[in-house]
Amino acid sequence: MNSPLRSSSSRKLRKGLFFGLASLAAVSAVTAVLVPHALHGHGQLHQIAKGLYHEFKGTPVQASALPAERADGPLVIYTDKLGDGWADWSWCDRDLASKAPVHTGNAAILVTPKNFAGLSLHHGSFSTRGYSALQLYVKGDPRSLNVALPLESGSWSTKVPLAKYCRPATAGWLVARIPLEDFGADRSGETISGLIFQTASAQSYPAISLDDISLLPDTSLPSAPTTAAVGLSIDAAKGRHPISPYIYGMAFAPPEILVDLKIPVNRWGGNDKTRYNWVQGNADNAARDWGFRNRYASDGSVPPGPSSSADRFVRTNSAAGAATLLTVPTIGWVARDADNNHASTNVPNSGGTGLLSADGAIAGYDPAANRLTTSVRSLPRKNAPFVDHPSQASGTIYQDEWIAHLDKTFGTAGHGGVQFFAMDNEPDIWDYTHSDVHPARMGYDDVLKNFLDYSTAVKDVAPNALITGPVSWGWTGYVFSAKDRGDDNFATHADRTAHGGEMFLPWFLKQVHAHDVKARRRTLDILDVHFYPQANGTFSGQTDKDTQALRLRSTRSLWDPTYKDESWIATPLYVIPRLQGWVTANYPGTKIGITEWNFGADDHINGGLTIADVLGIYGRENLYLANYWACPAQNGPGYQAFKLFRNADGMGHGFGDVACAAISADQSKLSCYAATDSSTGDLTLMLINKMTKAAVSAPLVIAGFDPAGTVKMWRCDADNPKSIQTLPKTALKRTITLPPQSMTLLRLPVRKQ
Repeated sequence: MNSPLRSSSSRKLRKGLFFGLASLAAVSAVTAVLVPHALHGHGQLHQIAKGLYHEFKGTPVQASALPAERADGPLVIYTDKLGDGWADWSWCDRDLASKAPVHTGNAAILVTPKNFAGLSLHHGSFSTRGYSALQLYVKGDPRSLNVALPLESGSWSTKVPLAKYCRPATAGWLVARIPLEDFGADRSGETISGLIFQTASAQSYPAISLDDISLLPDTSLPSAPTTAAVGLSIDAAKGRHPISPYIYGMAFAPPEILVDLKIPVNRWGGNDKTRYNWVQGNADNAARDWGFRNRYASDGSVPPGPSSSADRFVRTNSAAGAATLLTVPTIGWVARDADNNHASTNVPNSGGTGLLSADGAIAGYDPAANRLTTSVRSLPRKNAPFVDHPSQASGTIYQDEWIAHLDKTFGTAGHGGVQFFAMDNEPDIWDYTHSDVHPARMGYDDVLKNFLDYSTAVKDVAPNALITGPVSWGWTGYVFSAKDRGDDNFATHADRTAHGGEMFLPWFLKQVHAHDVKARRRTLDILDVHFYPQANGTFSGQTDKDTQALRLRSTRSLWDPTYKDESWIATPLYVIPRLQGWVTANYPGTKIGITEWNFGADDHINGGLTIADVLGIYGRENLYLANYWACPAQNGPGYQAFKLFRNADGMGHGFGDVACAAISADQSKLSCYAATDSSTGDLTLMLINKMTKAAVSAPLVIAGFDPAGTVKMWRCDADNPKSIQTLPKTALKRTITLPPQSMTLLRLPVRKQ
C-alpha cells in the first residue's frame, strides 16, 4: 500500500548508518562550549532494518548506573516460538517449529550441527543486569555445540561447551544451566545482542533439539522496590507562560484521531513529500525508503489533478479543526508520475562532494539519467501569471504557483488557508536519502540559498503564512553541514571551518536575519529541527528493563544541561534551551519547532509514559510547534498520553494552557507538570510515575492557588494501558498515591471569589 507512513521506518532507522560513532568523536569535542540559557523548570522495508538507526560501531557509551535488582522473572528466548523481540539470524540447518521431540508445549528447535554452522538468536542490545544464568533443555548429543553471547561491540563472549553444563532431566531430556559469569559477563550486567549455539568442529553431527530457553533472575539480588516517596511542589503564581497548542501536533493523523485527540496541527511531510508533484496531484517518490520508485502520494483513490492529494489533506484537517503544516519541495526535482515502474537504478550507497555544484554530479555518478526517468524539474518561481490547472506537458513545476492554488482554494493563512509551510525536509541528508537525484552534499551556503530562494517565493504569495526551516534531521545537522562529513566523517569539518568555525544553525539564523533586515520582512518564522533519541534501543521499540529506563532518561536531552546524552553523541544536548539560546543571539523572535519526534515503543506503557513526559517538557520549556511521527496506534498507551493532555474527559478538557512552576524531588521516579486552564482558572497537574514496580506516595505542596471542591482525576497505567480510567472524585489530599508505570491527570477547581 502506498501510504504516507510507508516512508517512515527505514528513513529514521537508516540514519544510524549515516554517521559512525568513532568518526563522530569530533562532534563532542567541538560542541563542548555550551550556550548559556536559563531553564524554565527544574527539573516499511524489511524488519531486519529495525534497530539499525542506533547501531553505531565503536566504544559503547556507558549508561547511567541502575540499582542492583533481580529481574522480575525469566526472560523467555524460546518457548514454542521465539520470545518477544527475538529473531532468527542463523547460518545452519534448523527448524524453529519442530513438532518432535518437544520438552513442553507444541514445538522445539531442531538443529543439525555441521562445519562450525551456528544457530543465532538475535535481539536488540540489552543488559543482562538482574539475571544470573542461561537455562535450556536439550535432547541429543550436547557435545556438538558451543554456546556464546554476541556482545554490543560486535565481538563474542567466551565460548563454553554446552555438554559441560548438562544434567539429566525427564523423558531423556537434559537441562543445562550456564552461569553468565562463565561467558565472561560482568556480574553487574553485560550488554548483549542475542545468543549463539555454534557447531563445535568442522564435522557433521546428528540433529539435536533445544527447548524452553531463558535467562533466569539472579535470586541473590533484592527485588525491585514496591513503594517510594517523592515530594511535589507547585506554585501556580510562578513560571507562568502560555503553552502553545501547536506542541500537540502529529503527522498524517486520520480524521477520527484529529477529532478524538483534538490535534491542533497535522503535518504533511517526510522523505516522500520532498518529491511531491502538485501538478500531477497524487505522485511522489520516497527515494531510498522505497526503492527510489515513483508512487501515489496518498492512495489510488485520489484522482490525478492539481494538488489533489494535498487538497484532500488540507480539507480533512480543516473539517477537524486542525491547522496544516505543509512541506514545500525545494530539492529541485519531483516525481514525474505515480508509476511504480519508473524507478532510479544504479544509485550509489551515499552521495559525495559535487563536482561542479550542489545540484549536480559527484565522482562516479551522474544523476541525469535517473532524473529523466523518474522526475521533472521543480523551481521556486514561475515568473509568469499563475494558472490553477497548469499543464503537465510543460515539464517544469513551480512551487509559488502551488501556494497560489492553495490560497485560492482554501483562503489565506488565518482565514481558513494553510498556516504553516516547511521548506522541504532534511536537506542535510538529501545526498543519502535522495541520492538518485541529488547526490551532492549540501554546504552552509547551499542550504541558505536554497531556503531563501523558496521561502521568499512562498512569502511573496502567502505573506501571512509561517515559514519553517531548515528542517534539520538531527544533531549533526544542527552543528555541521553535509559537506563537513568529507572523507573523515566530520573530523576536520572543512565547510564549518570556512565559515568561521561557527555551528551551522547559529550561522544559518544569523544569515537569514541579515537578509530579512535588509528585505524588511521575515522569511523564517520557525526554526525547525527533528529529534530522535540516539541511545541504543530507544527508538527501535525495545522494552527490556534497561531500555525502558534509558528511554525515560533520554527525554532529559531535550532540556537538561547536566545530562550527558547516552549515545554516540556523548555530550549534553539540552536541545530546546540550546535552540532558544541560538535564536536569542542570532535572530530574536524566531519561534522554535521540533516537527518530527518519536521515542519508540508507543504501543507499550513505557512509550506512553515517555510521550507524556515529552509533552510536559514541551509545554514547560515554551516550545512553539511539535509534530509526533506519525501518530501512535489508536487507543494504545501513546495514544492515551496525547488524550490525557488534550481530551481526557471526552469533552475537550485536558491539561491546562498556561504553564506554571512544578518541582519533583526526584524526576527520575516521578515527573510533574503543572498548568492552569485560562478558560476556567482550574489548576491541572500531570503526574508520571516512571517506576516499574513501586507505587509512589507524593506529598503535595501547592502555592499561589486556592483550590475548592473535589478533585477530578484521569489515569492510564500498566494495568489498563489501552484506556483512560475516570477515577472517583475526591477531596484534595496532602499525599497522592500513584500506581507504578502510570500517568495521571488531576484537575483542581479554583475557589470562586
